[in-house]
Amino acid sequence: QEVWRFKAREADRRHVEDSIRQGRHDVDCSTERKGSPHVLVCTKNQASYARRVAQRRADLDDLTRLNA
Repeated sequence: QEVWRFKAREADRRHVEDSIRQGRHDVDCSTERKGSPHVLVCTKNQASYARRVAQRRADLDDLTRLNA
């Protein structure tokens, strides 16, 4: 998994995290509260890929039922 670390003040971290959430990107965010300023840790995930795989399986099941 790819990880990006953004060390910045709270307003900047919040802006980045809000932008990621609004864009529905496949990124999980958490805040590491060691030191100052804190660090926003963003980790790439496979959410959209998992959704596409599930949809493909459902489509194939539907196709099988239609052809039966």
